Amino acid sequence: MRKTAMLALLPALAAAPLNAQGFEGAVSVKTDTTDPNSLRNEVLHVTPGRMAITGLTGPASQIGAGAEMRILVDWTAAKITVLLPLAGQMAQMAQMNPQMKGIKIVTDIPAATATKASTLKALGTSQTIAGMKCDDYVETGVKEPRQLCLTKALGRFTMPSTGRGGRGGGGPSWANAIGDNGFPLKVWIPNGTVDFEATAVRPGSVPGSIFAIPDGYMDMGSLGRMGRGGGF
Repeated sequence: MRKTAMLALLPALAAAPLNAQGFEGAVSVKTDTTDPNSLRNEVLHVTPGRMAITGLTGPASQIGAGAEMRILVDWTAAKITVLLPLAGQMAQMAQMNPQMKGIKIVTDIPAATATKASTLKALGTSQTIAGMKCDDYVETGVKEPRQLCLTKALGRFTMPSTGRGGRGGGGPSWANAIGDNGFPLKVWIPNGTVDFEATAVRPGSVPGSIFAIPDGYMDMGSLGRMGRGGGF
């Protein structure tokens, strides 16, 4: 192969690992702090098959302000696991079982993507957020539409129903409408509130330990059995 032809191929070869293998790294996110369900210091740890969301609960959270929360999204298994520490009002559960450190809630990721009520319309414009180019969309079919800037370079996106809601059901309409359009770098009401904005994108290896379930986290189903006279 001639040298000039090889040089022409270098840009494509450089981009191949991201497109073929998928992005891996951490995305820091700023959320609307007026929403009591929003996490503070939120980070999305993204891999091609899984995503872990970490952050601290806000001051109005029922499980206590500043509690560390982790949400595990497994697209291969189509499962979401929410890990809630025993803090705030939930701390009294430890009196029933001192070995208990928190609870876990496991739900299915619905197969559906966009809903009929909410869809996205491409605006034909783009911008750069957190150093990445993204394409502008506007939500249609809802009373208070959001505008979104999406990139396909970061892979899939799912927003769980605990907190701000989830893709395919129970969540904000804009999250359900994204489908396979990409990963949001910013979501906002024009001339209004910014719901979600990436502040930094850091490619790199995501440790497998972040997806591990800590000891002492009781499944929510077991708590239901306890309430019917069973035990831990």
